[in-house]
Amino acid sequence: MPPGGCVGAYGPYPLSNTPYRIFLESWLPECYPISGQKCSQDLVVSALKISGGLENDGALTNSGTVNITFYFQGNGTYIQTAGQTTNKASMVQASVDIEGGTFSQQGGALTATGIVNKGTFIAGGAITVSDKFQNYGKLSGNGTIQGVLENHGIVSPGSSPGTMAVIGDYTQDASGSLVLELGGLTQGVQYDLMSITGTANLQGTLEVDLYGGFTPSNGDEFTFLTADGGRSGTFDSYDLPFGPSYWNIIYGTNDVTLVYSDVPEPATIMLLATGALGLFRYTRRHRRK
Repeated sequence: MPPGGCVGAYGPYPLSNTPYRIFLESWLPECYPISGQKCSQDLVVSALKISGGLENDGALTNSGTVNITFYFQGNGTYIQTAGQTTNKASMVQASVDIEGGTFSQQGGALTATGIVNKGTFIAGGAITVSDKFQNYGKLSGNGTIQGVLENHGIVSPGSSPGTMAVIGDYTQDASGSLVLELGGLTQGVQYDLMSITGTANLQGTLEVDLYGGFTPSNGDEFTFLTADGGRSGTFDSYDLPFGPSYWNIIYGTNDVTLVYSDVPEPATIMLLATGALGLFRYTRRHRRK
């Protein structure tokens, strides 16, 4: 077979030709060039099913669909420009770069030096980064991320709702948003929880949505973020049900809690009253003229 091709279920196809659908059902000693049983060339695919195992030392770029049901490992880079990747097994790469589309980690494990997400990343199972996970897109799911998580986009813990665990530090900058769902009073089950073993450094936006028809009652508390290593910083802005005046946000040393009140906070009532009084005085002056 020619260099640069691999034998699949439909015969030998050059992996650089994206229109072909390639199924890798077993080890690929036919890959050329090889180092042991590793593909050292760069691969570009539009459809790839890895159910027998594949090792790569180059870069694999996906613009279509990749399904991993056994393992995919190597010292290369996994790049996704569009489409869908579903990992149900073990994936080990030097780096993972999600430039678009959706990467869905459904159980199993993903290990990389670093991950950059600019698309949609659904975190299930175990994810380990020795450097950091940089999120510029949307990150959601019930998985565990071991390493540093930097949020420059949207982090939505859980899966309507649930818990996202970070074994390490969490940093959210001014461009980042933490999006939560409240569907009841049970932490991590009926409302979202961000569970962090390291430190949490907060900026950006806190957005809260009600889920499943749930309506909070006066005095209901929701501790939605815990940080064993300590919490620093506060959110810059809030997008909350019924408006921020119905909520009291408590920043603790190791957690952040929302408390619902069915009447606006006194400061807000005074602000509304002052505004109404000013409008009344303006109307009276206007009528005298």
